[in-house]
Amino acid sequence: MSATLDDIAVGLVGWRQTTNSSLTIDAANLASRSGKYFQGASGLITPEILNDVQSDKEMSGAEFNTFLKNISKDVLKDIARSVFRHEEIIESRMLYPYPDNWGSFLDNEGDFVGYEITPVMDITIQALVKQVFAEFDETTTGGVKLLLFHSSKNALIDSLELDTTANTAVSNACTWVLKHLNEYNGGHFYIGYLTSGLSPKGLNRAYELSNEAAVFNCLGIRSIKVSGWNAETLFDIEDIEYVSETFGLNFQINSTYDFTTVIRNNENSFSKALQLGVGVRVLNEIATSSRSNRLERVSKGEALLELNGNKLSNELPYTVGLVETFKKEIDCLRDQFADPSIIQLTLG
Repeated sequence: MSATLDDIAVGLVGWRQTTNSSLTIDAANLASRSGKYFQGASGLITPEILNDVQSDKEMSGAEFNTFLKNISKDVLKDIARSVFRHEEIIESRMLYPYPDNWGSFLDNEGDFVGYEITPVMDITIQALVKQVFAEFDETTTGGVKLLLFHSSKNALIDSLELDTTANTAVSNACTWVLKHLNEYNGGHFYIGYLTSGLSPKGLNRAYELSNEAAVFNCLGIRSIKVSGWNAETLFDIEDIEYVSETFGLNFQINSTYDFTTVIRNNENSFSKALQLGVGVRVLNEIATSSRSNRLERVSKGEALLELNGNKLSNELPYTVGLVETFKKEIDCLRDQFADPSIIQLTLG
């Protein structure tokens, strides 16, 4: 599967190994694909100091390494939100929002039936199938096996066993991500089931507006049938018939912004911001620590000066704080990546 922001964050900028024999930094935290290290942001940003000021004095070595990873993950997510400045959810819709009578069920004739889904051709947008509503005439536990395919791959991508209740719509949680330009470039996704040997019959919506589908801005979706297909592999797409039946399936689909691919493809450009952002997070941890020890007492004032710089006192040289430096780096990334022209809602 494609990288997540968490995968990108860990190892993009690394921690240098400490000389403190009681504190071992693991390989994942030592790795640095960019060649940058967090200690380079400030002399106060060291694992030793952070370990002495973080709130849990009983934290084990393994827990501390997880703590370091989580800081990187959280900061990169904050950077993404700051740079791209978009609400996460673009739209959230039910495919068939209108009610229906329970009376018209489809015979199982040995076909593949379901939907063709085409997300927009935009690397910053993804569709999330959040729920599948099964509308069938029998009660089963996992009785209908829902299949997910993509036109670029013969093998099944994923499956979901749907629970059904006779003459009742049953919500089945789903976590399928459909993204046009990710690990699948172009093409279509197919979601459906095989009717060969299947006992439950799917509802065919036919009452007033019940079969009127919602209009999605970020994806296209059409009912399909592939006659005589009974294998859990991709069918010949030339055999697809576009039909009007609903096949007992309804979907809750969210379209969301996702800038993971942009960051992954340009991760070195984001490494400086990650270094500075983690630096700001660590200096704040030092300045606000509730722990009381020698290192914490010595470091608090220095951390505040490193964070905010010195612009007022004539007794100390003028300095720019890490907070301001971090903000300027975010502004540079906005200029480079957040131009509205990168958002193109184009259906394939």
